[in-house]
Amino acid sequence: MNVYNVETGEKVFAFDEVHGNSTLSAWCFDNSGRRLLTGGQDGSLKMWNFNNGQCLKVFHGFGEDEITCVAYVQEGSNKYIAAGGWNSKVCIWEDNQQNKVKVLRRLEGHMDDISCMCFCPISTAAVILATGGYDGEIVLWKLDGIMKGRLNAPKDEDDDELSTRNLESLIFIPEKHNTLLALRNDGKFFVWNVVNASLSHVIRLGHKKSAMVRSMCIDDECGMLFTADSLGYVIAWSFGDFDGETSQILRHQFCFRAHDTVVVAVEYVPKYSLILTASTDGRSRLWTANGVRIGEFGQTRPWQMHRWHTYAQRQPDHVNLEDLSSEEEEEDPFEQDIGLDVVALKDDNQIDNEGAYYLEQQRMNFFGVGRKDKDMRRRKKNTNFDLVLQRRLPLKKLSPIEPPPSYREGARSKQASRR
Repeated sequence: MNVYNVETGEKVFAFDEVHGNSTLSAWCFDNSGRRLLTGGQDGSLKMWNFNNGQCLKVFHGFGEDEITCVAYVQEGSNKYIAAGGWNSKVCIWEDNQQNKVKVLRRLEGHMDDISCMCFCPISTAAVILATGGYDGEIVLWKLDGIMKGRLNAPKDEDDDELSTRNLESLIFIPEKHNTLLALRNDGKFFVWNVVNASLSHVIRLGHKKSAMVRSMCIDDECGMLFTADSLGYVIAWSFGDFDGETSQILRHQFCFRAHDTVVVAVEYVPKYSLILTASTDGRSRLWTANGVRIGEFGQTRPWQMHRWHTYAQRQPDHVNLEDLSSEEEEEDPFEQDIGLDVVALKDDNQIDNEGAYYLEQQRMNFFGVGRKDKDMRRRKKNTNFDLVLQRRLPLKKLSPIEPPPSYREGARSKQASRR
């Protein structure tokens, strides 16, 4: 886990083995913003002082399934930690003074794995925990374990049994009549009223049809919405009247390409009104509220927040939403037939020429040059070389390769004959 300074982009410190050999899969802060909760793919849940990397608490009892979402919940003076994941259950722990905390209660009611959750403080006395599943269902819970209701959006004509209905994110806005915003990865946006458990609006977002919408966030004034997809685009929307027509709920403001790969998270930084994005290639970037790229965390040259000439961009590079929708659908990288004569380099600064030559050799060794059998071709079509490059192939420089003497003499004789 790396901790960066948002004002310069420099790394402050890092601590390893947050969850041992397991991958970190979920996180959130407590209400004070001083303690960090992290969940792992092995079902472990820990609380950290992220300023020095000290593990404060370990929460037991979730099991061995992956934790996909964590929330810090407060009801009056009582404070709790909730987590959900691939066991289709919600586990709740009490935030007490113990270093090792056991499960207080388990909430069972989801028919599928849990993908997201959010804390809904309707009032100081009425607190609801909303959890969303991979089947698109939202379950509303009281913290005493009682299920308050189920929210299921009606199927559209274009929905079939194979269509994806995974809920990616939930956001509660008490200022908008206790509204719960739900984002589905097929680009549908749902506006629910938590008090009466009714669906107010269903909106189709303007992302490309081939893209999966992965994340969303709102600003601190609840006036802007930012959504990010699997093609690397971020779209900014402004909220309208929630009591009006569906077409007036969201107004498109601008769109920009944040990453070349899948954007897995987009967050709003209220102190400076900034946008933070993170992608599957491990890159995290910082943007102004209108889409000007400030820089990438960990870059060699730090930026200065109040000096715009240190930013990576001077002007936003916006994309027309209509052009984005009318573009030809990009091929899924898992369905591409990868050629052997082209080296797929996405960042020229990352790999030099010698490294490119080495990658070409690795590509040829990996796919087997000269083999034309059907099994090899099938493996080529179903393999994403970029992922293999990131996880399996070592990257090292090769010593310069000198051409043979016969080649040199032949080249010199050709030049002499031309003269």
